[in-house]
Amino acid sequence: MNGRIAGLVLLTLCELLAGLGLRNEALASRSRTEQYNRNWVEYEQHKAHYQHLYRQLTSPDALRARLEYIKELAEVEQLLEL
Repeated sequence: MNGRIAGLVLLTLCELLAGLGLRNEALASRSRTEQYNRNWVEYEQHKAHYQHLYRQLTSPDALRARLEYIKELAEVEQLLEL
């Protein structure tokens, strides 16, 4: 009888430890998934930001303004050389 009780207690403890281990692994997995999702959202935000900057820098108006500025600098340099 004592052996049977000891076996049942041991079996219960093993199941408890296995259950706690699985629960711990599930929590860790959920945590890793959440971190991955946060990293992905941050990456998407950075990507959208830099795409917007690129579109602003390469828009026809921005390119035209830069070309005009370069021409003005060249004219100023020519005047300074005289």
